[in-house]
Amino acid sequence: MSPRMPRSFALVLVLAVGLLASCGDDGGPGEERSLADLIDETTTTTSTTEATTTTAPGADRDEYVAALAPQLTELSAGVELDPPDADCFAGAVIDVVGADALADAGVSPAQFAASPDGFRSIDVEIPDGATARLAEDISQCFDAGAIILGALAAEAPAGVDVTCMSDSIGTGDAEMLLARAIVEDSDAVALGEDFGIAIFQSLTPTCAEQVLLQWLTSDGTITAAQSECLAAELDDEVAVTLFQGVASGTGQADPAATEALAAAGAACGVS
Repeated sequence: MSPRMPRSFALVLVLAVGLLASCGDDGGPGEERSLADLIDETTTTTSTTEATTTTAPGADRDEYVAALAPQLTELSAGVELDPPDADCFAGAVIDVVGADALADAGVSPAQFAASPDGFRSIDVEIPDGATARLAEDISQCFDAGAIILGALAAEAPAGVDVTCMSDSIGTGDAEMLLARAIVEDSDAVALGEDFGIAIFQSLTPTCAEQVLLQWLTSDGTITAAQSECLAAELDDEVAVTLFQGVASGTGQADPAATEALAAAGAACGVS
């Protein structure tokens, strides 16, 4: 039995979630782009002597929403936003600075919907508290935690029930993660890894043991009978300690928990 296996599962949690990745580059299928990359670029024309910006004429909020929303419906891991939710999400993103500010900065709706560098590259002021307000607005559009759980379920091996992990996703945490990736000068992948680690480190012992044993059964490492035996042999904290270790920054399983798993495996006839 390999205690390293759940680590890849932990990283799938957000890295494969469409909240931080969208398919297609400039509309092309099959290439993943971070959501922060997708929604943020502006075009600034630069002469040999100075940089200048132009105003996007006539653009209003509805036009920005209409351009951005289709990009937000096609999420990875078999999870999609319904069009009304995508419209709501797009509107929340636009409202971070407002359509007028984007237009004044010379950023057209099409440019905003297709660009890679974020609000950070646009000559607009990000209001204080914008991240928290965006997280709250996102929560009015959809349950980001539920979408993450759905994406995780779609990526999990057959036979692994991740429903119990919902208790590890704190209220508002997923929305704040998404808002930070959009508004702040933060690396979306690093944020996703941190979020995945946090969820795995807050698993309950019962949930951790269930997921671990289902995972090992699904890939043929153990049989159903051996899974039942291990459930009886393992102390309550062993599985959760394993998850906490392999989901940590070092990726190393706790030695004592590894030894306990090996001893239980030997008692249950696992080679």
